[in-house]
Formats: sequence, structure tokens, C-alpha cells
Amino acid sequence: MAMYYNTVIAWAVYYLVASLASELPWTRCDNPWNTATCLTLAERANASNDSTSPAQEYFERQVLQIHLSGGIDQIGGVRWPLALCLFAVFVLVYFSLWKGVRSTGKAVWVTATMPYVVLLILLLRGVTL
Repeated sequence: MAMYYNTVIAWAVYYLVASLASELPWTRCDNPWNTATCLTLAERANASNDSTSPAQEYFERQVLQIHLSGGIDQIGGVRWPLALCLFAVFVLVYFSLWKGVRSTGKAVWVTATMPYVVLLILLLRGVTL
């Protein structure tokens, strides 16, 4: 169970790092990993159902590189950027549990209130636009 959740969090870390670019790589269809069926949201309004979004192709073809696999019995090589993100998540989990419940309780004060602080900042930013 922990391996599954750590993998999903590693994907989130990968996206966090990728989102630091000046232009998000999953917003356009002119990247090397995109296919001919890739259409942006504006283009998909008049398209057939076999079209895919740039975000879906980014996740499947750039992040996971599923297209390089022949099936479930041929999993392919290690994706080193994802492996590094997964290692970072495991290190983060280790250090958050290292001193036991007492230090984890202190970390909860930050992690439980931080989403509300960020939402408040985003609300204030949205109101000022």
C-alpha cells in the first residue's frame, strides 16, 4: 500500500519540478512526444472522440513512456527521473517518521494548516486581479 501511494506522490513531485518551467510542457501539442491525435482544448470542441489531450499524452508518453512498452509482460527500462522522485519521496517519508509520533505530531501542525494558508493566498490573489 505504501509503495502505491509513494509512487503517486513521486508523480506529483515530477509534475512539480516540470511546472517550474516558464511554459508548462503539457499545454501544447508540438512537443516531440505528441502524436497526430493530440488536440488542445480549443481544438477538441470540433474533433472526433479519438483525440487526446496534451496533458494525457505528456503523462503517458513523456512521464511514463508507455508507448515504448510492448505490454504488461514487457515493462521496459527504469525511468531515472521518476526513480529519483520516488527515492526523494521515500527519504521524505523516512525523515518524517524518524523520530516517531511526537515529531510527526509537530509536522501535522504545518501540513494541516498549510493548505488553508495557500488557499487564502490564492483567494486574495484572485480577488486582486
